Amino acid sequence: MFYDISMPLVHGQLFRKGSPMTSIQRMRFHNDEEGDYETFVLSTPLHAATHVDLGKKHQSVPLERCIAPGRLIDVSGITERDIEPTDLCGGIVYGETVLLMTNWDQHAGTDRYLEHPSLSIEAIKYLID
Repeated sequence: MFYDISMPLVHGQLFRKGSPMTSIQRMRFHNDEEGDYETFVLSTPLHAATHVDLGKKHQSVPLERCIAPGRLIDVSGITERDIEPTDLCGGIVYGETVLLMTNWDQHAGTDRYLEHPSLSIEAIKYLID
């Protein structure tokens, strides 16, 4: 089974306090060889929408690492606290990709979106081990 974890980019969307908003602008350009044309210009922080956090040691992730056996864990009921190791129990196999379903995308475009649940340090260590 495949899961689509993409999130659309929308003009004016804010993904993190202090970051610039996503900007999508229709612009007209001209060059002497092709004449006038219209295109869209996208400007967004890299830590926006669906993305991969690389950490300090890694500069890139091979695409084949993004398609892998995995486990989907529903943590959508956690809204006012960190996600803890006990929330992640359920037969995770070493080497599996773990996807956490928060359903937080339903808050996109609202102030609530910026108050998303996070993994506790203990949960991060649990996933690493």
